[in-house]
Amino acid sequence: MKSLFNSQALQRSSIEELGSSSSVAKAIHLSKPTTTVQFGTSLQHLKQVIGQLAQNEVIPFATHGKWSSHELLRYLLQFTGPASVSLTTWAITEEPLRMIHKLIEEGQITEFNCVFDYRTEKRKPEALQFAQCIVSRVKLTHCHAKILVVQNDHWQVTVVSSANFTNNPRLEAGTIFTLPAVADFYKNVIDNEINK
Repeated sequence: MKSLFNSQALQRSSIEELGSSSSVAKAIHLSKPTTTVQFGTSLQHLKQVIGQLAQNEVIPFATHGKWSSHELLRYLLQFTGPASVSLTTWAITEEPLRMIHKLIEEGQITEFNCVFDYRTEKRKPEALQFAQCIVSRVKLTHCHAKILVVQNDHWQVTVVSSANFTNNPRLEAGTIFTLPAVADFYKNVIDNEINK
């Protein structure tokens, strides 16, 4: 499935202004959907839901509990190739981390930076301990944001969603952006939190 929105509807001149949170809301103006939303039923159906990635697209999605954030990450890496991954999440569990570790070992993830909610240390100490063994940089702080940024020389992909990095049977929704300015903005948000 192609992007639900016509990429020509994006105000590209405004996208360059993405440098502050106030400009983000104004930067992207979407036309009405050009097709109906299709919902995934598993990782194998992500192709039907997300489709082929293309540059400068905005792709909204809903999971209906049929796939999780780490499965979406694996799917995106099939298009981008090896890439740096930065993420924020309120909750993370061991199974998604094991899949991420495998992607690191396979060379699909070249750098892995994370911001976790500070309560991860008490809620999921085993997951945090595992994460600390595989991340490039990690920060524990007050965090409820769910952001994923995948970057290399050819791709700048951002996912902003309601989903944590857990196996999630609930309805979650979000948006994929293949817009460099959006990736740069959210990567700066993550880096600023890590560097505080």
